[in-house]
Amino acid sequence: MSITTSRDEEILSHLRRLVFSKVNHGIYRQYSEIDPSLSKILRNIKIAINTLKNFTEVERFGESCIAPCACDTLEDNPAFDRDELRGFFMCEVNGREHIPDLLAKFSLILREQTDRCRIIPLVTVGINISRCIYN
Repeated sequence: MSITTSRDEEILSHLRRLVFSKVNHGIYRQYSEIDPSLSKILRNIKIAINTLKNFTEVERFGESCIAPCACDTLEDNPAFDRDELRGFFMCEVNGREHIPDLLAKFSLILREQTDRCRIIPLVTVGINISRCIYN
């Protein structure tokens, strides 16, 4: 990006992306120091997303999120409450699944509902999976 030829709006937008990216990397580093199991789950979620392609990674309000592929994200609908999402998720799993299986079920849950936004923060997904595995 050339600073001399770019408009101020473009420079500001690029700066915001850099700041948000740096903050996100710092958050994941802190997760790995504070809660290594959650950090490992988040890493495995990202690997599964890149491998299986049933979700797309989206940045929303500076936060890393995921959304099911090939369906409307319902962005105008209200977001899931963390506990509400956990209730849906816990009904569908038994705690012995691997991350790819859990993400497939999670994708199905999001696709079947039409009342809430289908874009979910990655950390929220990781916390739900963590509670499923360790409870």
